[in-house]
Amino acid sequence: MIGITNMAYLAGFGDSLESWPEPGIASRFSLDNFDPTVYLGKKGLINKTRSTLFALSACQLMFQNNDPFSPDLKRDAVGLCFASNAGSLGSLQNYVETSMNEGFRATTPMQFPMHMANAAAAHVAIWFNLQGFNVTLSSGISASLDVFDYCSIFLEQGRCAKIIAGATEEVSDTCLRMIDSIPCLKESKLRLGEGAGTVVLEYGEKLSDFENLIAEVKGYGHAFCSEMMEEKAIYSAMQSINSALDNAGIQPDEVDAVFLNENGYGLTDKAERIALDMIFPRCIRRINLKQVFGECYSASGMLQVIGACNMAGKKVSKELINKIFLINCFDFESNYSSLVLRV
Repeated sequence: MIGITNMAYLAGFGDSLESWPEPGIASRFSLDNFDPTVYLGKKGLINKTRSTLFALSACQLMFQNNDPFSPDLKRDAVGLCFASNAGSLGSLQNYVETSMNEGFRATTPMQFPMHMANAAAAHVAIWFNLQGFNVTLSSGISASLDVFDYCSIFLEQGRCAKIIAGATEEVSDTCLRMIDSIPCLKESKLRLGEGAGTVVLEYGEKLSDFENLIAEVKGYGHAFCSEMMEEKAIYSAMQSINSALDNAGIQPDEVDAVFLNENGYGLTDKAERIALDMIFPRCIRRINLKQVFGECYSASGMLQVIGACNMAGKKVSKELINKIFLINCFDFESNYSSLVLRV
């Protein structure tokens, strides 16, 4: 079994697990007053993108909660897998604009690495001296759920002892321009958010193998939607959900709540609603955490996972302790992923 043993986040409404708002309570979506020195100190922050600083800060918070390194655990036994898609677009825009307006001589060698999607993961590995594998997934909104599937393979094969899994995204002028240039996204009135989330994943044969178990990753499902058509979208949504349930070895009536992908994009929102109605004949609780932190693109799934794990500590959500949750992340026109957790 794959277990989540530590977690932390950074979002527009804060960074404390205790202060996470209740579902349905709209909050701030951007980190307007973000100060990385609060988390990381003043040294070594030059030439790091906003999304990279989010990732570093979230990891620092997680390590303060519970340091994953024990004296007998080597640094090369800890892997790192991050999801990020648009986090480097702002840096790329600055580089292009500088090159075009002032010439290539006006750029610096330190700018180029910031253009890569794996910049955040690379900096996290260097900052915390992580020497295991280092992977970045960029598969759209579904990316951070895809991270759990990728990590499970390494853990089940015994290729590492622990994995730091995370996701990070920032809101930049480039992101806003991109959405405004695509009619279907502009019309969806997406509430863009930014932030980062990180968890520690471990493998165990039984519950007693985990020292600090927060949740169990039960199953994962994926589907690819080849066309922007309602029929295709509904089929992909159903395939993703059913694959996750089959992988988890559970029946639909065993699921206690669904954390929705719903983000204002008509095609996927409708496909998800219809798929849930068809798969779950009884009325099932549906929770939209994106009302709390906005649509954070590839970071949304990781924040949903952390929110689901954190609900057990909220007074109004005590009925969701020791329950099974389904989490959906459906991209606008391609990758659909679902994850099943036991919290």
